[in-house]
Amino acid sequence: MAYYRRLKASFLEFARDVARDSLDDVREYPWQIGHCQRCPWNAGCEQQRRGDDHLSIVAWMRRDQIAKFEAAQIARVAELAGAVDDQRPAGMSTETFGKLRRQASLQVRGRTSGEAIYELLPHDPGLGFELLPHPAPGDVFFDMEGDPLYEPGRSLEYLFGCWLPDDEPKFRAFWALDRDREKLAFEDFVDFIVERRRRYPAMHVYHYANYEKDALRRLAQLHATREDEVDDLLRAEVLVDLYAVVRRALAISEESYSIKSFERFYGFKRDTLVKKGSESIVMFESWMLDANPATLSEIERYNRDDCRSRSEE
Repeated sequence: MAYYRRLKASFLEFARDVARDSLDDVREYPWQIGHCQRCPWNAGCEQQRRGDDHLSIVAWMRRDQIAKFEAAQIARVAELAGAVDDQRPAGMSTETFGKLRRQASLQVRGRTSGEAIYELLPHDPGLGFELLPHPAPGDVFFDMEGDPLYEPGRSLEYLFGCWLPDDEPKFRAFWALDRDREKLAFEDFVDFIVERRRRYPAMHVYHYANYEKDALRRLAQLHATREDEVDDLLRAEVLVDLYAVVRRALAISEESYSIKSFERFYGFKRDTLVKKGSESIVMFESWMLDANPATLSEIERYNRDDCRSRSEE
């Protein structure tokens, strides 16, 4: 009831805002927020954002940086791509200006040519490709699926997927369709990795971005289980974040540095129609309503694609 009262109060405050009665009063555009993926006007905003060539579509760009660029009379991606050093906004470092200008230039070149373009970044000792260990027998490519809407304020990590290039079958999934089974699936996954390290001491677990690492920490604390094992995996640097590697090694002609944005660079083809993690969340929510096993099969195929893509990246 406390959650309901807070939600109701927030809605009523929104509804009583008379400024929102004007159809010409655009309150969020051009900014992308969490609700955009569920908003029926999202496609219209996206089309307008591109028509305006708005700076918000430049990867790594922040709102405060856009304000500085606009104050310097740079309001479009193409304008930033062609900017000269003397146009650097007040209060923006030379390094930041150069990084954002390079990114805008790559995106303009990419959309003009239709090609996937990348540049190697200057070598930074200890970062970039130096974060990659040597390939080893037993390496695991890992991806998790979670439903943040499962309970108010508490998600359910419902699928732990592993791509195993050295095994047959090459994909293994640990499912957790409710809270009790979340604990069991987490334990099974950690035990699987611990046992695999005994067989392949040089192996690593590759993931993309920090979600998986944070989730493993959180689940160990939440369920008060496998805490020592997870701590050992983290201390031994068994988990390798591929996102941390590429963001300091490459600049690409994409608006995002998600793994799906990189897939065109290595020709990865997906086997499922599900393209985004948000779509898999909606599918899992629908499964909770109708318990259709075909839905879980499609989610698993999506997760398998994500894991396999990590191995090819």
